[in-house]
Amino acid sequence: MYISALYYILLSMRGLRLFERFGFQRGSLQKGKSSSKRVFEYDTYKYFPHIFDWIREQTGETLTKYTPTSELLNLLNNRMIRNIE
Repeated sequence: MYISALYYILLSMRGLRLFERFGFQRGSLQKGKSSSKRVFEYDTYKYFPHIFDWIREQTGETLTKYTPTSELLNLLNNRMIRNIE
């Protein structure tokens, strides 16, 4: 590590806003009752990657009913082809 180079890099960044926060503002959350609940009896779901959803094995019902966009499918297919080659 070249200390003099690091010094000049840090010196050039002095006074600049390099990191930006994202997400919610502190204190902006609604204070009230929680929407969580305890579940003692739960359903069993199994994930099927070809339909991008979880299916309840007893009834065949899907959990999220998610349908990916064509742009996402194109991105995933191109990424998978590059990883295979």
